[in-house]
Amino acid sequence: MLGSAPQKFLKKFVDSPMIVTAGDYVLVMSGTGPDVKSATDSVYRRLDKLVVPNSPMYRTDIGRRLRKQLPLLQAKGYATGMEFSTPLRSLSA
Repeated sequence: MLGSAPQKFLKKFVDSPMIVTAGDYVLVMSGTGPDVKSATDSVYRRLDKLVVPNSPMYRTDIGRRLRKQLPLLQAKGYATGMEFSTPLRSLSA
Protein backbone atom coordinates (compact mmCIF):
# COMPACT_ATOMS: atom_id res chain seq x y z
CA MET A 1 0.00 0.00 0.00
CA LEU A 2 1.07 3.59 -0.33
CA GLY A 3 2.17 5.01 3.00
CA SER A 4 4.77 7.20 4.64
CA ALA A 5 8.19 5.99 5.78
CA PRO A 6 11.58 7.51 6.63
CA GLN A 7 13.96 8.04 3.73
CA LYS A 8 17.45 9.56 3.71
CA PHE A 9 17.48 12.85 1.83
CA LEU A 10 20.49 15.22 1.86
CA LYS A 11 22.10 13.47 4.89
CA LYS A 12 18.83 13.75 6.82
CA PHE A 13 15.89 11.37 7.33
CA VAL A 14 12.49 12.68 6.29
CA ASP A 15 9.11 10.98 5.98
CA SER A 16 8.27 10.41 2.33
CA PRO A 17 5.39 8.67 0.53
CA MET A 18 6.40 5.18 -0.61
CA ILE A 19 5.15 1.63 -0.90
CA VAL A 20 5.06 0.01 2.56
CA THR A 21 3.80 -3.21 4.16
CA ALA A 22 1.63 -3.58 7.24
CA GLY A 23 3.34 -6.46 9.03
CA ASP A 24 5.35 -9.51 8.11
CA TYR A 25 3.62 -10.40 4.84
CA VAL A 26 4.29 -8.47 1.66
CA LEU A 27 1.47 -10.30 -0.10
CA VAL A 28 -0.86 -13.27 0.04
CA MET A 29 -1.41 -15.07 -3.25
CA SER A 30 -4.24 -17.44 -4.20
CA GLY A 31 -4.51 -19.72 -7.18
CA THR A 32 -7.49 -21.08 -9.08
CA GLY A 33 -7.99 -24.12 -11.24
CA PRO A 34 -10.17 -27.15 -11.80
CA ASP A 35 -8.40 -28.96 -8.95
CA VAL A 36 -6.04 -28.23 -6.05
CA LYS A 37 -2.91 -29.25 -7.98
CA SER A 38 -3.74 -26.89 -10.86
CA ALA A 39 -4.36 -24.02 -8.45
CA THR A 40 -1.08 -24.75 -6.65
CA ASP A 41 0.82 -24.81 -9.94
CA SER A 42 -0.67 -21.45 -10.96
CA VAL A 43 0.55 -19.87 -7.71
CA TYR A 44 4.10 -21.16 -8.16
CA ARG A 45 4.17 -19.97 -11.80
CA ARG A 46 3.22 -16.46 -10.65
CA LEU A 47 5.71 -16.57 -7.76
CA ASP A 48 8.50 -17.37 -10.23
CA LYS A 49 7.68 -14.13 -12.10
CA LEU A 50 7.46 -11.98 -8.97
CA VAL A 51 10.43 -9.71 -8.19
CA VAL A 52 10.90 -9.04 -4.47
CA PRO A 53 14.23 -7.65 -3.24
CA ASN A 54 16.00 -8.75 -0.03
CA SER A 55 15.73 -12.55 0.00
CA PRO A 56 12.05 -13.30 -0.71
CA MET A 57 10.73 -16.39 1.04
CA TYR A 58 7.57 -18.38 0.42
CA ARG A 59 6.08 -21.70 1.41
CA THR A 60 6.97 -24.66 -0.77
CA ASP A 61 4.28 -26.96 0.64
CA ILE A 62 1.13 -25.22 -0.59
CA GLY A 63 -1.72 -27.75 -0.83
CA ARG A 64 0.27 -30.81 0.25
CA ARG A 65 -1.56 -31.40 3.52
CA LEU A 66 -4.89 -31.30 1.70
CA ARG A 67 -3.87 -34.39 -0.30
CA LYS A 68 -4.39 -36.53 2.82
CA GLN A 69 -7.11 -34.41 4.43
CA LEU A 70 -9.46 -34.02 1.45
CA PRO A 71 -10.79 -37.63 1.59
CA LEU A 72 -11.43 -37.20 5.34
CA LEU A 73 -13.32 -33.96 4.74
CA GLN A 74 -15.33 -35.52 1.93
CA ALA A 75 -16.25 -38.51 4.12
CA LYS A 76 -17.88 -35.99 6.49
CA GLY A 77 -19.77 -34.32 3.64
CA TYR A 78 -17.47 -31.31 3.08
CA ALA A 79 -15.77 -30.25 -0.19
CA THR A 80 -17.58 -33.02 -2.06
CA GLY A 81 -17.17 -31.31 -5.43
CA MET A 82 -13.43 -30.73 -4.98
CA GLU A 83 -10.69 -32.89 -6.47
CA PHE A 84 -7.07 -32.85 -5.40
CA SER A 85 -5.85 -33.54 -8.92
CA THR A 86 -7.25 -34.76 -12.20
CA PRO A 87 -6.26 -38.30 -13.23
CA LEU A 88 -3.47 -36.99 -15.50
CA ARG A 89 -1.97 -34.76 -12.79
CA SER A 90 -0.37 -35.79 -9.52
CA LEU A 91 1.74 -34.21 -6.78
CA SER A 92 4.87 -36.05 -5.72
CA ALA A 93 4.92 -36.72 -1.99
